[in-house]
This record gives sequence, C-alpha cells and structure tokens, in this order.
Amino acid sequence: AQMNKNLVIDGWQSSKQYISWLQKACKMDCFGKLYRESDEKLCTIFDDITKHVPSDLLRRQLMSLSRSPEAFLSLRQHLARSLACTSISSYILGIGDRHLENFLLSKNDASLIPIDFGYSFGIGVTMLQYPELIPFRFTRQFSNLLQPLDHHNKGFFSHTMIRCMAALRAQENKEMLMNTMQVFMNEKLIDWDVSHDSQFNTIRVKDDTSLKTELELRNQNPTSTSTTAADERINVAALKLNGAHPVSILSAEVKLRDHCKNAIYFRYPISPNIQDVIDVLDRFLLRHNDNHGNSKNKIRTDLHISNREEQANLWKEQVVSVPEQVHALISLATDPAILLRQYYGLRTHV
Repeated sequence: AQMNKNLVIDGWQSSKQYISWLQKACKMDCFGKLYRESDEKLCTIFDDITKHVPSDLLRRQLMSLSRSPEAFLSLRQHLARSLACTSISSYILGIGDRHLENFLLSKNDASLIPIDFGYSFGIGVTMLQYPELIPFRFTRQFSNLLQPLDHHNKGFFSHTMIRCMAALRAQENKEMLMNTMQVFMNEKLIDWDVSHDSQFNTIRVKDDTSLKTELELRNQNPTSTSTTAADERINVAALKLNGAHPVSILSAEVKLRDHCKNAIYFRYPISPNIQDVIDVLDRFLLRHNDNHGNSKNKIRTDLHISNREEQANLWKEQVVSVPEQVHALISLATDPAILLRQYYGLRTHV
C-alpha cells in the first residue's frame, strides 16, 4: 500500500513538472514547437523529469508477487515474452495510444495483456493532433525491469522480438496475414471514411451532426477516394512485413497527414509541421548511425506510400534484416528526443 501511495505521489510530481515545462515551452497552444527544439535540450529535460519517478516500480511489483527468486525470474520472463510479442504485433497493425491504462498485468504469471485497439492501422501517426512516433511502449519501467537480461538492445526481450518478427515475415505467414487484412478493403473503418477524401475537405468534422452529413455525402459518392485510404494502410502493413526500415515507413506515414486534415481528431491548429517531424526522424537516423555512405542502401525519409512501380522499387532498397528492423524499433521506442515529443497523456517518462 505504501509503495502504491509513493507511486501516485511520484507520478503526480513528475507529471506536474512535465506539463509545467510544456506550458512554458510551447504555451500548450502549439505542440509543434517541440519539433523545432534541439534534441540535446529535450534529452536533458527528459532526464530531469524522469528523476521524479523511481525506475524500479514495476520490478518491485513483480517481487511482491513472487515467493522466491526463482518465481521472480519466471514472472519476469513471462512478462518479457508477452511484451515482446505484443509489441511486434502492435507495430505490424499500427496500434497506438499505448498509455499506462491500456495494459493489464496478470497476477498469475505476469503476462502483459494489451487492451483498447481503437487507434489501429497507423491512425496514431496520421490522424491525431500529435503524431505518435513510438512504435510501441517500451519505457523505463519495462526496460529497467529486464536488466541485466537486456543491455543495449541485446538480450531475451530483443531476441524474442526477433523470433516473433521472423515468424511473421515468413512467406506463408505473411500471405495469410495480408489475406486476412484484405477485409478492411471492403469493410473500411469509419475513421478512414471521414478523414481522407479531398473532395470534402471543406467539411470540418466536429460533432455527430456534421459526421452524419459527411457520411451521407460519401454514400452518395461511391467513387470516393476512401478506398485509397484503405489501400495505403494495407500497404503500410505490407511494407512492415516485407522488412522495410521502420523510419522510412514512419516518415511516409507522417506525409499521409496531408490527406487527413479533415480528420475528427484535428480540431485545433496545434499540430506540428510535417517537415519538422521529418527533420526529427532524419536526426534520429544520424544519432543512431542508421544512415551510411552507400547511397544504394541509405535509409530514406522521402518515400511515399504508393502502388506506383518506381516507388515499389525504391522501397525494396529499404529492406533490412530482421535484427536490424527490431533494433531500429527498440531505438525509436526508447529515444528520449522522440519520447518527449509524444502526447503528454502517454506519460512516456514513466
């Protein structure tokens, strides 16, 4: 009980400091200013904020569930395995909004159970006010729990992710997944319908009435480009399964925000400029040495989600090995300059 009380107090203090800093940095009316701040400054601020929350809270919780050291190791292994598998699955399906309330922890074997899949197929990147750049949640509580099993992206967690990704990228499994996802071509999500069609870019979806009007207009125009929206989201999943570099895919998804300015989530003019987001990803590549001199294999951030042959050929050059793909994903999920630029409700500092 005391630990839970301390967790609430520490979490409140860190959140208060985070929001206070955010108000001073961008006055909460233009979140896009964060994308123009220097990465070094943000990393320093992120370190200061994280000091208010002990990094071993999840470890303590597992220890309280364990009757012996052996039991603790077993629980930790179960948690790491379930976290690795759900993280890879969430990445392939583009599931976002991974805040703390969207995880359940089994008291029997410490398996992690994700819930609430409302933001799927990249909606978190393309349609929210603040683009979600993290592929899954792997913040301090998770990463520190796995120490010393995992160090510098090498260990049980990363190896499990590699095995999971390799299984999904296997030809027979990839074909089965793509065939299953084809249902979304005919039964599109409502969010895709109300956000993507440039024919109706003068309609602002803010309430149920305007939403109904939007859908009625679309039903009268069956040749709407919403099919293109479904194509794009299925193509993104295909690129992930083919092994294209995560940053190349993410930058292409960010560019889709131009098509989604009508989205129900774009209610206020506070979203970051698309080029500012791309610049952040370019600097991420430089920090993690994912861009090298050989121009043929250079990781690119200027590609687009398209069925055109020339784009398809360029995407083939972005394919990386499974270990490289997993390493890039973990780096994105743990980079302080990326984490601090996420919506504050995700509490990426915990």
